[in-house]
Amino acid sequence: MEETAAYVHHIATSWAGPELSYPPLPAPHIPFTVTELEEAIAKIPATKAVPHSFPPGPFWKSQAPFLAGWLYEQLTCWWSSSPPFIPQAWKDAWVRWPPKPNKPATKLDNLKMLGLQKPLGKAVLQLVAHKALKHSFERLRMWPQFAYLPHRSTRDALLRASAYCQAVRNLVLQKRSVHQTTVLQPHFSCVGGIQLFLDLTRAFDALPRSVLATALSNAKLTPQLQSILLAWHIGTNDNIAINNTVRCIPVSRGVRQGCCSAPYLWSTAMVLLLNELQDTIPLQWIKDHISIYADDLHIFCLFYNEQDLTDCIYFFEAVIMAIDRMGLKLSPQKLCLLLKGKGPGFLLWKKRYCVTSKTLQPYLFLCDGSLRIPIMKKCLYLGAVMSYGDFQKQTVAVRVNVGWNNFRNFSLGLANGTRFL
Repeated sequence: MEETAAYVHHIATSWAGPELSYPPLPAPHIPFTVTELEEAIAKIPATKAVPHSFPPGPFWKSQAPFLAGWLYEQLTCWWSSSPPFIPQAWKDAWVRWPPKPNKPATKLDNLKMLGLQKPLGKAVLQLVAHKALKHSFERLRMWPQFAYLPHRSTRDALLRASAYCQAVRNLVLQKRSVHQTTVLQPHFSCVGGIQLFLDLTRAFDALPRSVLATALSNAKLTPQLQSILLAWHIGTNDNIAINNTVRCIPVSRGVRQGCCSAPYLWSTAMVLLLNELQDTIPLQWIKDHISIYADDLHIFCLFYNEQDLTDCIYFFEAVIMAIDRMGLKLSPQKLCLLLKGKGPGFLLWKKRYCVTSKTLQPYLFLCDGSLRIPIMKKCLYLGAVMSYGDFQKQTVAVRVNVGWNNFRNFSLGLANGTRFL
């Protein structure tokens, strides 16, 4: 009973928030054809886990032609009014708790909550999410976010980051020759680069659902598709089965990891964040100097004088405050700042604003001293090392080390007779 109470309390407190209220939207009707519905049912994975109370994937796939016709008739009735009817079994999730990578499963904070959903409802929601992404793609693609969108990947974010590190390295390490001094080449008093890495704490789980309605509207999604997606996230529950006890806990915060609409909904929330930054940051600066990949934010810029550096710090604080206004929190352990510069003006600025702790770790304080960010020489970003030194070789060294660790773990499993599927 004590273990069950701990799980219930963890879900009830971590995913609690104001209930999403359904806005005045028209009846959605069905945004896809019966043929598309049949194809979606036929694509239900045959081997993925499903809640124990529902048939596995092969059952639904084998009956796709029959189920599509029957379900299309039901949806015609359910979605002809506003708000549309969504079966409770489709909105609910059955929770599983796999451990997070490289963390022992000794406490709930080290476990990752995955919500299993009914295969038929998940297929319908995936079809709706696909239609939503297709409709609002032009709006989403104009912003510098590189996860969950077609034709974008980790590589795009890494190329932007590495190109910036290379530019700073060239700028700071370049030396003035006697000839350049003679012909009066400009001499910079404060020149260099600064970049900030932000990671959000429990990002998907902590996203307030009240933000979803604003985010979908900002993405210029049709009111009909907004209606379905919002109705799907009203009155949701998480079901847990612990020690032969089944409990149903209402949840009113976050988008579920494992839900097929979560990537799209998160993308719209990040676009909303970038869009609201325009009140304090120029649009072109946002597009050129901010990268978002899932819940990782990378903000970077070059500076050629003290005013450029001051503006960079102001923009950093604007992003942090915008994140806070959305109801999201930063992970203090994963904050990192890289700073490189030269010139008497830069040294004076660094002496004025950077503080060194007793352990000789330098810090930069932002947001009136409420946020302390360590100044590091390198930072791991999306599996690659970012620094103003030889980041290419540093990345190779890290990846080789990871490969050897995986090889040792695999070899240990083989030596112990473990079978890998």
